[in-house]
Amino acid sequence: MPIKGYSYRLDIWKSICDKRNFKYTTNTNIPSYLIIHLSKDYTFYGRKDSFNSPISSTLTKHKSLTYSLLKNSDIPIPKNIIITKDELNKDLGDKIKANHLDFPLVIKPSNTDNSVHVYIVKDLVGLIDKIHTVFQDKNYDILEIIIQEYINIQKEYRVLFFNKNISHNLSNDPIILLAYNKLRLNQRKNSENYNIANEENAHYEIVASNTFLKKFKVIVDRVVECIPGLGWAGIDIVEDINGKLWFLEVNSDPGFKLLRKLHGDKKIEEIYNKMMDYMIG
Repeated sequence: MPIKGYSYRLDIWKSICDKRNFKYTTNTNIPSYLIIHLSKDYTFYGRKDSFNSPISSTLTKHKSLTYSLLKNSDIPIPKNIIITKDELNKDLGDKIKANHLDFPLVIKPSNTDNSVHVYIVKDLVGLIDKIHTVFQDKNYDILEIIIQEYINIQKEYRVLFFNKNISHNLSNDPIILLAYNKLRLNQRKNSENYNIANEENAHYEIVASNTFLKKFKVIVDRVVECIPGLGWAGIDIVEDINGKLWFLEVNSDPGFKLLRKLHGDKKIEEIYNKMMDYMIG
């Protein structure tokens, strides 16, 4: 059986190869498997691909590791602390004060995506309650929770980039493929889980401003410098009410829920075609 949620991506890659007369290999016994034959072979299998090294994929799947790598960079990151199950019985209030964090706070698991168990909490009682809720969810193997400074978000961006030299074993040279502002009907005003793809009228706007793209590029460059072997990813960046940009997280397996919702596969095919241009260059 295909890996759930990934077969459509391989179908797009195959369609591009067919249109551009590039050879590829599939495996009828493994539907979510593909090798594209160019000057070198590019292998795709479910979440894995030839663009990101195993270590970069591991690091970006755990937000706490990402923050640890970026903490000494000049990237603006919300203040945060990490707690484990073993720390549940310790005085979180003291730890929060010691790290100069104030309510409201955001909590999120280190190793989940799609906004699973992301909450805004207004006080210590709510914080402890949500932490227990997250750790007790047996559907996820959650070992760490991030308690993070709350940012009053004005705009929320997804920046997709491709390290165009990763395919040729040269120095890092990431290029932004697409940057867009996620437009929402409602801001996150409560503690419920939030997923933009589920909003009936969710939309987005492409970021065309060179000023903003240059600011995004600075963040992208720093992330690629700090995370070895990162070739293709999506970075979530937010703008607060004062216009300051903040790094939230990087996903080495960026999803396309909103783009697919609005455009089907057309926009994704455009992104993959840009990547292909550098793969053959």
